Amino acid sequence: MQPNLLSLTGFLLGACVTVFAIYTWGHRAPRESRLFSIFMISIAVYVMGYSLELASTSLPLMLFWNKAAFFGIATYPTLFLLFAVQYTGWDRYLTRRNVLLLFLVPAVLTVIKLLDDRLHLVYQDVWVDTSGPVPMLGFTRGQIYPLALYHLLPVSLGIILLWKWRANALTLYRNQANLIIASALPPVIVFLLYMAGIQLFPGLKYLDWNALVFPVWGIIIGRAAFHYRLLDLAPVARDALIERLGDSVFVLDDRARLVDANPEACRMMGWPQPPIGSQADEAFSSWTELAEACQAPEEPLPLKRDIQRGPDGAAHFYDLSLTPLKDRNNGVIGLLIVMHDITDLKRMEARLRELTLVDELTGLHNRRGFNVLAGQALQMADRMSLQAAVIFIDLDGLKTINDNYGHTEGDRALADAARLLRSTCRASDVLARFGGDEFIVLMMESREDGAQQLIDRFDEQFADFNARSRREYPLTISCGVARTSLDRPIPLEELINMADRAMYVNKRARRQAPAEI
Repeated sequence: MQPNLLSLTGFLLGACVTVFAIYTWGHRAPRESRLFSIFMISIAVYVMGYSLELASTSLPLMLFWNKAAFFGIATYPTLFLLFAVQYTGWDRYLTRRNVLLLFLVPAVLTVIKLLDDRLHLVYQDVWVDTSGPVPMLGFTRGQIYPLALYHLLPVSLGIILLWKWRANALTLYRNQANLIIASALPPVIVFLLYMAGIQLFPGLKYLDWNALVFPVWGIIIGRAAFHYRLLDLAPVARDALIERLGDSVFVLDDRARLVDANPEACRMMGWPQPPIGSQADEAFSSWTELAEACQAPEEPLPLKRDIQRGPDGAAHFYDLSLTPLKDRNNGVIGLLIVMHDITDLKRMEARLRELTLVDELTGLHNRRGFNVLAGQALQMADRMSLQAAVIFIDLDGLKTINDNYGHTEGDRALADAARLLRSTCRASDVLARFGGDEFIVLMMESREDGAQQLIDRFDEQFADFNARSRREYPLTISCGVARTSLDRPIPLEELINMADRAMYVNKRARRQAPAEI
């Protein structure tokens, strides 16, 4: 162990978070404070484990503390979501079954992390990086590393839950929620920069800045416990209807007639004026699902569900909340309907799912996407006794293009190569950018020379492109083929390695050909 400024800073921040966790654990509001304490402890485990990793000088010790810190990394997002659910008054949904389901993905990721020395799914390769001021754990990202983006989902849901709740909260509680939300946003931004591979300081290439930012998040929330007496003031009241509320709000009476609607509701429905007195099925005639939910909810109230409006390509998504309005004698006198537009959230979720399978530069599948789709295709080929072939493709001379014309031109060459390959492949072929200047295709061969025919068409497309292009360099590719066997199944990874070796044999033969003439 060799402590340094970075490790000592992290350890000090972790100690501060631990102090807040201990303070809140014994607080007189046990439900909120103890869940908050566990959330703080998870951050402390992450930060202090990482600080000990920074103080280590040997690879085995770094990996040990790296795994220890992962227990905090895996649990803090879900714990924050649980805290937000309980704080906003939805703790009736915190059943044992739901809590276990929320921790299912973190548990699986933790097991994979602990076995990563053998699996190499999180870190494909590791070493001690000594290029900076302090030794750090250097690594190349493994196949499931992008799944770390999952951590954003519970945190984002917690933030959204707090944001939605604060809109209807009294000023006192709104200030508390504002502080929690504001403190959560910087860690989210830093995490996104980290996952994108953006280095805040080039000299500290492998430094995890999240470990230095997340304690500040916990400490700010801890400050709310002192300054705003956060854990003394459990939310107990909300405004029923606010004219300036960004959500659409409708009020029905006990006969399902519309009696009020705020301006946002009128804008969403396209009403110049709300049709006061109309029955719900008439007022919401364009929203069949909404009208049916208001008439006779199949589930007990309060009810929350997602509804969609419009075709899939331009759909808007809303979070629908139905809450009974009661008089002083607890009798139901009406229904409060709140609709919150969650279209951006749905699109963000879809985009995050897409990013895990698609290469951003070329629009082709990435390595992970290829492994998923090609694995399914091989299973189908095995069941149907079909011959399949893997074609490994290398774009020749990309380093020369980057060196002579710049990386922007290199990216342009990759994008053009991807376009030519896509236009040549069949719809049934699985085409992907495998990494760097490498592409890969999985195809079903209806005839023995099907793969060679496809390679010949590749060469024709590239030759035609070079003839039409005015660039100072040609685009050429080298290919290698590996085929499945009808006698025995060959794993996808082995097929890829076979095709890769065949490609290099082909590339060397092409380089030597002029000298042999």
